[in-house]
Amino acid sequence: QPLLEPLAAKVRQYCVLLEDLTGDLLDQECKGDYEKLREYLKKRALEAYEARAEANRQVSDTHIDEVQSYFLLSQTDRLWKEHLQAMKFLQTAIGLRGYAQRDPLTEFKFEGFELFRDMMATLRRNCIYSFYMYTPK
Repeated sequence: QPLLEPLAAKVRQYCVLLEDLTGDLLDQECKGDYEKLREYLKKRALEAYEARAEANRQVSDTHIDEVQSYFLLSQTDRLWKEHLQAMKFLQTAIGLRGYAQRDPLTEFKFEGFELFRDMMATLRRNCIYSFYMYTPK
């Protein structure tokens, strides 16, 4: 499967604990079945999470909670500020939609929701990446 190798490369990029993941391994495990692929990747990601969590627990019992809270709060703070700036820009730019015979309020709601969804997806991606890349000292 030609698309499995780029998928494996992207997963390895997000989680260094899955360095053994290759397109061939994914093909062997899943044999072209999307649901098997999804379940296999979910299982491997959970195993990697548990391994990283165990490394954090060796520092202290509450270290993992502190690390996850830090990543979540810092990313949320940064992305929320960016989202508010994007909404302010959208507010000034949305008036031009009236010239295109579109309702500015409807356009603002739609585009604002898209910006929010993008922010939430980025938040999830950044927190997952940060947690997998973090090594306790």
